[in-house]
Amino acid sequence: MDDSSGDLYVIWGYVAGTVLPPNITSGDTSGDNWFRITQDVPESFKRLDPPGIVEARMSSGTWVTGIARRTRAHSRAVFQVPVRVDHPDDAMPAVEREVLPNRLAAISAIAGSPLVGVPLAFHAAGEPEAWLPRRSDAEVHYFAAQQHDAEAIDSDEAAGVIWAAEHDYTARRAAADMYRGNHRLYSHADDPADVRAALLTYFFVLERISDRIERFYPLRPASDEMEPLIDNLEVGLDHAESVADKVQAVKVAAQKLQALHSRGMHRRVKEAGRTFGLDEDVTRTAGELTDLRNSTLGHVPKAEEQPAELLDWLPKAQRCAHMYLSAYLHWVNNRGVAARD
Repeated sequence: MDDSSGDLYVIWGYVAGTVLPPNITSGDTSGDNWFRITQDVPESFKRLDPPGIVEARMSSGTWVTGIARRTRAHSRAVFQVPVRVDHPDDAMPAVEREVLPNRLAAISAIAGSPLVGVPLAFHAAGEPEAWLPRRSDAEVHYFAAQQHDAEAIDSDEAAGVIWAAEHDYTARRAAADMYRGNHRLYSHADDPADVRAALLTYFFVLERISDRIERFYPLRPASDEMEPLIDNLEVGLDHAESVADKVQAVKVAAQKLQALHSRGMHRRVKEAGRTFGLDEDVTRTAGELTDLRNSTLGHVPKAEEQPAELLDWLPKAQRCAHMYLSAYLHWVNNRGVAARD
């Protein structure tokens, strides 16, 4: 890291792979920009445990917690790399975000095999084996205690919804997405990639269900939207003076047709919600999540993207996915027909 402010810490972790690199030190260890792999590992490091689960003690209500994405590894080889940060809690995340990917890519290129690096512990520079406390990877989410009124449950309806969840193909796949999305929601790491994964998984619930409903109530871009694009393509091909010009004309037309398709997905998601009779705020939010998927989640993330920009979407995406899946199960039950594929 180029920033000379903050305190200097040394991060240690295991390096695992098919071909382990030999002992190697790159850079001047008296400075901030160096990297070492060694198989000479102190016993105090070997005895360290990976970060664990956080639990809560409470007399009422319920809670859920999960370790954020944290790969575990063990190996004879250990890496050491310095990082300068303002607070020790930022040391390990900063190494994973800004330093370790580049160094491992270079060492992997030399070794000729992919290597996985897993940070485990750190200490202040100049104080080897004085291991510092690590920030917890988990958060505890609390829920207010509520008891469902058993008498309000219609046993026949419950049996029908359970039948729909078990026998309808779309319901089974959407339920699996919902399950994974919930687990990712409560164990996402401090990394935009993990937040994106949770949001995309919830979106898949909407997409699967909307695609199924669209088979019964087809939505297509209007002819007056597509015809001008085809006309422009024909004109472009007629006036093209080279193969390259023709290719460019086709690319432009394809991009515009794809844009129509994206808007079509937005329409399908909202129309599916309206078919189920969901509240307008739910269908509107579902449409906005679809737009987020098309504009952001389906593309390479920007370097400056922060997880906070997407975190607010997690509970909204969960609610939309839950409402759509619940409504779809009732819809299948009411029809009495389960799709096989």
